[in-house]
Amino acid sequence: MKPAVAVMARVPGAMPVKSRLHGALTAERATALYRCVLLDRLDALARAARTLADGAADVVLGPCDDGGDYLVGVRVSRPALFEDIPWSTDAVLATTLARARTLGARVVTLPAWFDVDTDDDLVRLHTAMRAAESPPARTFAFVEAPYG
Repeated sequence: MKPAVAVMARVPGAMPVKSRLHGALTAERATALYRCVLLDRLDALARAARTLADGAADVVLGPCDDGGDYLVGVRVSRPALFEDIPWSTDAVLATTLARARTLGARVVTLPAWFDVDTDDDLVRLHTAMRAAESPPARTFAFVEAPYG
């Protein structure tokens, strides 16, 4: 069985995105940032799907620093991995990791990420992009434009 992935995202431009940033960025710039981050995350997803397809892992998780995750990939159907998860809390990642261990799944964890919703988050994003050895190309280009 080939790995399958689902991406839950808003279509950039079809509706307002990153509205909490509209005080710091115009709606158009907030949409552009969302598009950059989404496309860079999809690139990460593609790498996670090669990891799953070659059998190097049963589960791939992209952790968020708020205790959630930005990506979950599974090599085979594992509905139990998603049962009774305290969604939208800071316990999502820990609960998912514990569940994966209980199921005997081999887990690969991707680099951590964070939400960008405030002015401080924009500064943090810029700092993270500058510090990264190989930053996500689109997001890096975005943050360099207003700050560079």
